[in-house]
Amino acid sequence: MSAAQRAFVYAFSLLVLGAMLSPLARHPDEDSFPLSTYPMFSRERPREMTMTHAVGVDAEGRTEPLSPRLSSGNREVLQSMVVLQQAVHGGRAQAQCEAIAARVAEARPHLAQVVIETITFDAVAYFEEDRREPDVRDVHARCEVPR
Repeated sequence: MSAAQRAFVYAFSLLVLGAMLSPLARHPDEDSFPLSTYPMFSRERPREMTMTHAVGVDAEGRTEPLSPRLSSGNREVLQSMVVLQQAVHGGRAQAQCEAIAARVAEARPHLAQVVIETITFDAVAYFEEDRREPDVRDVHARCEVPR
């Protein structure tokens, strides 16, 4: 290998090594493609989780979470939650509830009501202690399933 080729290999190796070590010089929350520090996984996450969702209620008062297809008309879980949040914050929770109830009437005829609510719970206790009831429940809309 000639001296020029060797110099190129050394220079290229130092450049790659510098690029690989560059995330160490950045703030941990700063993320960059293609060398990501994956801050969403490297930071401590809060135990408390808040989410808006739609539930169906049967005649005996038992609840069951409604699928994204029923609660927002699409298959994506996060998109469904955003649709519900936007309805709540935009003052359209009751209208969204009625649209959901119309879909529920065909797909889940055993359900009598639909509720749109925001719940807050301890995510760790939910999985480790089997504590399924939320700490806070804020009901935004309630409507009957049409028959």
